Amino acid sequence: MRRTSCWMTIVVAAATILLACGGGDGVLQVPAPATDDTPNIVAEEIAVTELPGQFDTSRTFRLDRANLEDPEGLLRQLWAVGIRSRRAWQPLDDPSYCMDILGPTFTVELEADDPRIEAYGFSRGEGRLFCAGTLMEYTITAERQAR
Repeated sequence: MRRTSCWMTIVVAAATILLACGGGDGVLQVPAPATDDTPNIVAEEIAVTELPGQFDTSRTFRLDRANLEDPEGLLRQLWAVGIRSRRAWQPLDDPSYCMDILGPTFTVELEADDPRIEAYGFSRGEGRLFCAGTLMEYTITAERQAR
């Protein structure tokens, strides 16, 4: 009996750690304060050959998890807390093309370097976008709300 309770403790601890490290449903919750402007987001499917030849590594961040379900929602939430992006890319292919367990991941190019984005599960880098075949490219611009 004692051995069973020990295993149960280990299983519960492992599940807690996995959930805390991003094993959830892939949706990041970012607080959304009131703001006078919202981003205008235009989405367009592109081929990998249409990606920029080089990324500005000081402003480019990759999400450290696969399968982001609502890229536009995340971009709007980040915008609302002052983390402004110009462009973003969501890989649309099977991640096994990358020969990497995570595969290509959602990537944003910020207007300016903003390390606060790391608190939302992002790291510097382009998220192995070049091993994707097709991507959804998001172009983000400011849109002033009429009062």
